[in-house]
Amino acid sequence: MYDSQTVEQPTDTTLSKLLEVDADLAAQVAALTVQLENVQEKRRSLQTVIAMFTSTDSSAVLEEQQPQTATAEINGQLEPATEVSLEPLNTAPMAELNGEVTIDSSSQPAEELQASSSKRRSTRANKTAKPSGRSKGWQHYLLPEFAKLSLPEAVSVVLQRHSDEVFDVSTILESVFVEEIPQAARSEARNRIANVLSIGLKQNKWYRGKKGQYSLSPKAAEASLAA
Repeated sequence: MYDSQTVEQPTDTTLSKLLEVDADLAAQVAALTVQLENVQEKRRSLQTVIAMFTSTDSSAVLEEQQPQTATAEINGQLEPATEVSLEPLNTAPMAELNGEVTIDSSSQPAEELQASSSKRRSTRANKTAKPSGRSKGWQHYLLPEFAKLSLPEAVSVVLQRHSDEVFDVSTILESVFVEEIPQAARSEARNRIANVLSIGLKQNKWYRGKKGQYSLSPKAAEASLAA
């Protein structure tokens, strides 16, 4: 009987250490995931701004080139009219010929150029509008007072406001996010908050009461366990 107890004790100690290491690694993964999501969101915002500036610059260049192109095409169409006017023709036919050349050179190239310009602008508008069709992440549904804070900071603020009470994940979620948050974003936000609470517990930022409840007060956490 004595030998059996001596064998089980080292095994239990090893298992406890392995579980602690596994919990630490899980906390690190959760923290890195939150950081990666924040970086990706910043990159998406930056790409949207870049696309807007690119579209504006292209429009300005095209508008500068349009008058030059139209003038060159009109001059090219008018050259045959100059040669025809040198022939011994009557005044009336010459006036009619010059009128025809002027009408053709001024209307057709301008219409074609305007149609091409409108097509290019509509294409750029569609490309610029594409980022708005992406589904919004949970960050877009934060309450205004938490919009500029990281999620760990927002959770800490909620716990500090009522430091003598215990909070579960759902209560913190409702305190940080708007009511109209979609189900997909709500589920992701719930997982994020759970990870933040787990990491903060390991860093001794707060205490755990009943299953899934946390508080800044050790007494409140103990009272929750006893209830």
